[in-house]
Amino acid sequence: MRKGSAKAAVLGLSTITIAGTVAIPVQVQASDNTESLFSDSSYTATDVADSQSLSESIDDNTVENIVENVSGTDIPEATEAKESISNAIEATTNIETAQQAMDDAEDEANDIVGTISGQADNTKADSEAAKTAAQNANEAVLAPNTTKSDAVTIIADAEKTVSDAQTNYDEASASYDKAMVAYEEAKEDYLTAADAYKSNKQSALSDLNKADIALTEAEEKLAKMQQEAEAARQALVDAGAEALVNADETTDISEYVQTIVRYYYIPNNELSDGQQITDFVVSSTNDDYLSISYTITDSDGNILRTVNADYGYEVDKDSGEIRIYDNKLCYEYVDSNGQTVRITKEEAQALDDNRIEIGRYFTATGFYIPRYEELARYKGTISYINYSDAKAIAQGKKSIEELYASDLYRYNAEASYIEGTKTPWPLTYHLDLKYNVYYDQVEVYLMPMTRVSYEGIVKELAQSGKRVISTPEEYRYGIVRYIQEYAISDQVAGNEYASYKDAVAAVTQDAKDSKDAVGIDIANSTNLSIKENIKYASVEERHINEGNALFESMSNGYRSYISSLKTKLDYYSKLMEDVNKAKESYASAKSEVKKLQDKIESLDSANDITTAAKLASLQAKLEKAELNLTTAKENLDFANESLANAKTSFAKRYETAPSVPAAPAAENIKSTIQSVVLDLTDEELEETEEPEELEDTEDQAQQIQVANDTTAGTGNDGNGGDGEQSELDSDATTELAGDAVTIPDEETPTTITIAGILARGKWFIGLAGVSTAGIGVAVLEAKHRAAMKLIDKLNQ
Repeated sequence: MRKGSAKAAVLGLSTITIAGTVAIPVQVQASDNTESLFSDSSYTATDVADSQSLSESIDDNTVENIVENVSGTDIPEATEAKESISNAIEATTNIETAQQAMDDAEDEANDIVGTISGQADNTKADSEAAKTAAQNANEAVLAPNTTKSDAVTIIADAEKTVSDAQTNYDEASASYDKAMVAYEEAKEDYLTAADAYKSNKQSALSDLNKADIALTEAEEKLAKMQQEAEAARQALVDAGAEALVNADETTDISEYVQTIVRYYYIPNNELSDGQQITDFVVSSTNDDYLSISYTITDSDGNILRTVNADYGYEVDKDSGEIRIYDNKLCYEYVDSNGQTVRITKEEAQALDDNRIEIGRYFTATGFYIPRYEELARYKGTISYINYSDAKAIAQGKKSIEELYASDLYRYNAEASYIEGTKTPWPLTYHLDLKYNVYYDQVEVYLMPMTRVSYEGIVKELAQSGKRVISTPEEYRYGIVRYIQEYAISDQVAGNEYASYKDAVAAVTQDAKDSKDAVGIDIANSTNLSIKENIKYASVEERHINEGNALFESMSNGYRSYISSLKTKLDYYSKLMEDVNKAKESYASAKSEVKKLQDKIESLDSANDITTAAKLASLQAKLEKAELNLTTAKENLDFANESLANAKTSFAKRYETAPSVPAAPAAENIKSTIQSVVLDLTDEELEETEEPEELEDTEDQAQQIQVANDTTAGTGNDGNGGDGEQSELDSDATTELAGDAVTIPDEETPTTITIAGILARGKWFIGLAGVSTAGIGVAVLEAKHRAAMKLIDKLNQ
């Protein structure tokens, strides 16, 4: 992982509040070597994925959209909820930051412990190999079948194995010391982060709970506000505010007038305080007026009066202004001369079917029998006795009529005297009189033998307007005589006639025009109807506007009133809109709060048990590594001891020291080390725990030089070792000189390392007992700073 990422995350948090009895702000400081741990070690990969971007669970707009004030009505709970949600989002951001930092630190800690454990395991394995190699060398030297050269090789190989194991141990030990410092710092950061994680989680849940409570209270206030606003607006609607405002948009003038009268004129002119209009009914309307009935009640609902009123209206064509008037009801009709006549309400109510007689007329309908005329002369005598002209005329008339009565083709003849003369004769007058004879023309129908009765034939012919005048005796001889009736023309039947005479005259003229008749047989025309009729006129109600206008739609007072109503309605509409938006906002915020609460509560807590378990796991790995290093140290001590015993056994068996590869001259090593030590700064030397070991190193290096110098003879130039060691060196030198075994020199390394120094020459025997692993280890134990610089100097 990238070094320092966790600490960088900590810097983003700035200050973490740790939950407890007292809230303690912890200032987080970043360093070059450690990282703060802000991750719950109990998280799985799924947990981390689920907790990503917790603060994004609440949309930024959710906080901004929480309506703090609704049309000037304060709702402080909304502000409290907004602040609590903002705090919760900040806390969840800290949770995310802490979580990421803890994840990063956990990875780093695992890497550190894994590296230490691996090195310790390898060191233990190498030391066990060195122990085995040294032990095998000791046993091989004592084995009867081991030759001297084989013993030298075995001892050299064992020395190499022990030297390599020692080097690995030194490096692992140094790494362990450094790792322990980093681990303690990481552990401290981890515990701080765990407290911060829990604190921010508790803080977020607390803030979200506060927000939820505040939003619930705000919703309750909104509900009450909505109820009050709805009631206030409904009161305006009931008072007709909405109807009056919308009335200006209607195209139905009658509806407009009804609205104005009901909600504006009557309340402002006929009602006192507390009085109300009930049972408002529009009984009739037309294009000029409307009739209204309504009841006025007091505040207790008692009926005060019932009103029936008529209101007329007119529309100014130029301006479009509507005016309303008090309207008077009257009754009028048009007489036979076309004149309008007005009557009283009482006279109108006394009429039948709202009609009044304005004249009489006659009509002619049905069928007529035409009359024809002929000129006839009567010649006869009359006695002188009791003579008179009238008797003479009557005698002539009777005689002619009897003559015509016996005629088969004429019926109902009637003679009318025209003129005449009388000539005296003895005892009588000779009469010569002229008459006009009027008669009905008879049609004769000769029928074949038939089984139809006389009555049947009469009925059958009557269906076509034929009136049978022949007798049953004539019918037995097959003779049927009848008079034809003719329908009055539509023109005559459709006219109205001033008198009966005029109607008859019209029918007579119709007979003359259509049948060449001279008249009609009124008496026998039983299907002719001359009827007198009454002409009626309908009495109509008329509404007349009276006086000045009761209302003018363009008046300043009315327009101001409408403007005031519109302002109130708009206010309550806006209030309701704001309330609905607020309700939606609060509901959305509550939903988001619930989602965030569920997400936070679903996270595994960074509790003490989980934290302790993780730390115990890491500590166990470190303790195992330490145990492996201790075991490796013990193995190396045993290996060195076994190797020394092998060399002692070798000296005793072969009476000489084993030959080993040539080492650099002691003086060269000494001078080099001394020059390096002199070049070290005082501060670097102070950091070295045991600087006096350098002097021992010089002496032992000189001793090693003497022991390995094949040309120096006996004796030594420095402070030699103890007597046993000197004896060993002397014997070894003698043996090697008598039976020399050449061991090839190793390839000279290009750089000098602690491991390389320890691998050279027999002087390792002298260094084996110095501190942990000689001069290099002594220097490394001072946090290896001086040792690193020493190696750099040697490599120059």
